[in-house]
Amino acid sequence: MTRKLHPCARTNATLRREIQESSETNKALAARLGLKLKTVAKWRSRTTTSDARKGPSRENSFAVPVIRIQDERQQRVIGTGPYAIVRHPMYAGASVYMIGMPLLLGSWLGLLVLPLILSALTLRIFIEEAALCKGLPGYDEYAHRVRYRLIPGVW
Repeated sequence: MTRKLHPCARTNATLRREIQESSETNKALAARLGLKLKTVAKWRSRTTTSDARKGPSRENSFAVPVIRIQDERQQRVIGTGPYAIVRHPMYAGASVYMIGMPLLLGSWLGLLVLPLILSALTLRIFIEEAALCKGLPGYDEYAHRVRYRLIPGVW
């Protein structure tokens, strides 16, 4: 069987699955497949055969424009990084941007529309939190632990 691999890769999903399902010792499996012992041990310890994401890490990879629980991607509660301070850090950043941009550009019209936009964002937060409390295990505990939705110490 021929394996088509990236020039730097030594394994593919089929081979990784074989590593994970094999009853051979790591040493025997590494010798048979022509892999390093470390590579076999790494893939044995993983629960997936997918490559780890390269590039900058993302604290929350579940952000989508529609409010839904992503069971197919094993969505879970993120409680580290900025999510340890406020429950909606992306909305907090967007709010700062939406307030700052009209001020920076001197647009009074932009400032006039701001209450409408921030009201819509606030409504979305309430709808999103209701969906998360109902459908995402552990979100209730997280909401209790991280008290503030958008502004630390305020709301």
